[in-house]
Amino acid sequence: MAQTNYVVKNPEDLKKYSFLEQFKDSWRYSEGHHFILISALVLSFLAALFSIIPSFLYGQIITSLSKSSFANIYLYLGAMIICYFLYAFVDRSVDAIIYLNNFQIRRDSNIRFYNHIFRLNLDFFEKASTGNVMSQINSGTSDLAAFNKVFYRKLIMGVFIFISSLVSLILLKASEVAIIGIISVILYQLWAYFTNIKKIELEYLYSLGWDKSQGKIMDYLSRIQLVKTLNIKDKLLNTLRRNYSFVYKAAIKSRNFMNRKVFVEKVLIRIPNAVALLFLAISFMKGEIEIGAIVTAYVIFSKCLDGYVTMQDNYSETLNTRPGMFKLRNLLKNQPTIEEPKNPKKPANWNEISFNNVRFAYSEKEKLALENVSFKIKKGEKLAIVGLSGSGKSTISKLLLRIYDPLTGKIKIGDLSLKEISFADIYNLIKVVPQENELIDTTIYNNLKLGTSKNVAKEEIINALKSAQALDFVKKLPKGINTLVGTNGIKLSGGEKQRICIARALLSNPKVLVLDEATSHLDVITERKVHDELHKLEKDKTIVAITHRISSMYLFDRIIVINEGRIIGEGTHDYLLKTNSIYQRLWRQSKKL
Repeated sequence: MAQTNYVVKNPEDLKKYSFLEQFKDSWRYSEGHHFILISALVLSFLAALFSIIPSFLYGQIITSLSKSSFANIYLYLGAMIICYFLYAFVDRSVDAIIYLNNFQIRRDSNIRFYNHIFRLNLDFFEKASTGNVMSQINSGTSDLAAFNKVFYRKLIMGVFIFISSLVSLILLKASEVAIIGIISVILYQLWAYFTNIKKIELEYLYSLGWDKSQGKIMDYLSRIQLVKTLNIKDKLLNTLRRNYSFVYKAAIKSRNFMNRKVFVEKVLIRIPNAVALLFLAISFMKGEIEIGAIVTAYVIFSKCLDGYVTMQDNYSETLNTRPGMFKLRNLLKNQPTIEEPKNPKKPANWNEISFNNVRFAYSEKEKLALENVSFKIKKGEKLAIVGLSGSGKSTISKLLLRIYDPLTGKIKIGDLSLKEISFADIYNLIKVVPQENELIDTTIYNNLKLGTSKNVAKEEIINALKSAQALDFVKKLPKGINTLVGTNGIKLSGGEKQRICIARALLSNPKVLVLDEATSHLDVITERKVHDELHKLEKDKTIVAITHRISSMYLFDRIIVINEGRIIGEGTHDYLLKTNSIYQRLWRQSKKL
């Protein structure tokens, strides 16, 4: 089964997620955009150079003025203006490049992650909150874009300015000042290292609370009919208030901590300016350095520390993006265990579908849902599989679509194992209409077209609706086939939704149609009409009805009775009425409807 460890609640796990790992993930998620990101790095380096050069020119101007030498002042001023212009141009170019590229990276990452989620096995969605997963993808890709902006736009610029300033100080022979800068940086870094660990923990707790709150909102809105019919709006809002209260407290705790952190950092980084100026003044009084060199060294020293502060502040900003990207990494740890065959084969010219000694359980701790089940479905046969609720009937349809694989035994289409056939071929061959019918918030027409990729004629749509006993009620709707169904088909009744879903399956013209409790919301008369119409379809159309209601079973060629995961009877309606106690019980129940 697929892993479902998509949320890591322990902040200690996040502490192991280093900046280097985060950068690697960013680079991997930005596949296809690497050239643009490298270009941004080069431009950031040029911007750093253009910001340093004026410091030297400024020192030359001061030196010239102190010596009353004005010959090159205008040249220096002109060069400074050009550098400022080039810095502004390159800086804005980097900003524009990152902004546009980030939109594309986030777009591609969203598609990549949703594609990954769609590939996961059904058990992932049975255990995961859909709203929470959506919130994690949205916040994670947002944090990815924020990380790229901070790293390529700001942090790298700070690194380049810091390094070029430090090298400049050494070239100016202001080694004492350079040493002061290095000591300041070491002290600042030690403080930042230990406080950043706490910052990551606080940000992660805040992020978890926010995702939980947003996930609940999405889940509630997707089940709005349930919220209204159970009248639980106030109860759910109170739950949200409690969640938001937790988020608020986490945010306040994080902000108070950051205020103390930043205060100490500002003190640590500003005191060295005074110390460096003292050393430079002493050197000047000794006649070891000119006034212009003092100005140049001091300005560059200030830039050096500013560059480091910029680098550290932006590194700290990347910590805000780490929880979201860490959750993206955890989502990717969920891998499908049911994979496409490497060399799929086409199920051509098949005559039967067979289950051979199939055993299956939904988890290791649960009892077997199917135990040594063997039967065959002949091509063109109209087969019913009946049993009490929880007997294992619906498990058969899930195995038939290869949503799950059996623990032991084989399922075959013709001579091919289901594992040898591509998912696309399975889904084209077999259409299952489940009891819980899913409709999206669009028109009936668009919902019908979801079942097929081909262009369908109006006549085909009418025939499908007619076969599903849906044409009459669709005609009575305000806009007919163009009527909006609402979220989850809220504007339609349960029976109407079921008939639309049956029509959608028929429109794709499958060779095998499986109705998994697909008529459970219909009254007995309408149910019989649906089955009657389906039995009039072309002779080679295979129909499998999985149900606990047997009022229409006399229409089927053969009936299989399942109880507690085992086949306990097989035959015609009349035969089973005489010989099978479970079937007799189901028949008595259907007579009461």
